[in-house]
Amino acid sequence: MKFPAFLSIICLFFLAACSDDPLPPQLDRAMQTAEQMTSEGWLERSTFFVVFPEGMPKQYVSFLFSDLGAAERPPVEGSGELAPDEEHSMRQAFMPVWPAGVGMTHSRPDPKLAFQVVWKWDNERRMIILEAYADSQSPPLEVRETSFPTFVQPSELARIAGESNLETGARAQSFR
Repeated sequence: MKFPAFLSIICLFFLAACSDDPLPPQLDRAMQTAEQMTSEGWLERSTFFVVFPEGMPKQYVSFLFSDLGAAERPPVEGSGELAPDEEHSMRQAFMPVWPAGVGMTHSRPDPKLAFQVVWKWDNERRMIILEAYADSQSPPLEVRETSFPTFVQPSELARIAGESNLETGARAQSFR
């Protein structure tokens, strides 16, 4: 083997060793689902903009962990919330299903959880920040930012549900 070929092989091994490990599949699916939950299409069906017409990213994250927001989260795969055929149909229709074994928290990682997506915000830039963790004691494996819509017109069903839930005393914020 000639020296340049040997050097090329060594360089390839070095690059492979230094490259980031891919995000575990269930964490990648959780991040994709979280991104979908910030989309205009998802928010049209949500009561968030009914309750917060001028909604900010921090309010949305707080909303997700409130009574109202928790009720709107996607079902967790294999949790029994859906029959197996319903879960399959949702996937076929590109409707989100939260991966089993992945937690969802806000502000900082939960030390009791291994795989988790941590929701953060930047109101000034109108961004939702999502961090994927496989270990709460280590840095995130991946950080994604998604812009948060300025205003979304909620559907009529979302408006009725939001007003009804507020009348019954449901909380729309888990923190301020």
